[in-house]
Amino acid sequence: MSVPVVLEVCVDSVESAVASAQGGAQRVELCSDLAQGGVTPSGGLIAMTRKRVAIGLQVLIRPRAGDFGYTADEFEVMKRDILLAKQLGANGVSSGFSTRMRTSIGRGVHNCRPWHVHWRSPFIAPSTWCSILRLPWKMSSRPAPTAS
Repeated sequence: MSVPVVLEVCVDSVESAVASAQGGAQRVELCSDLAQGGVTPSGGLIAMTRKRVAIGLQVLIRPRAGDFGYTADEFEVMKRDILLAKQLGANGVSSGFSTRMRTSIGRGVHNCRPWHVHWRSPFIAPSTWCSILRLPWKMSSRPAPTAS
């Protein structure tokens, strides 16, 4: 049984997104300011990327570089950015939150449904995210690939 692999490329320009699609990527994660770890791209960049590529388009939702602990105002900006990305044709969003944001995550993720949401957090297990969001979580076991 083989596990399907999706090639996703992190890009910060329309040109990079087009090149990724031409190179075989099934999805791009669109960001700005990759040198600082990535922040939310502009609405214009989202719209032009969607116009030029037909593959999956994830948009990074991150109002600033630095840690993943956001103020109430930053969190409101993030919710608006999610809605804008949705209006501009993105297929989903990627984001991350620190553990102190647990009470706000559910309210923000409501704006994402029924999208794919990718969580960036090396500190919080997926089962914890699902518990916070009251989503079902099932750990699955897949056979390891074998070398031929």
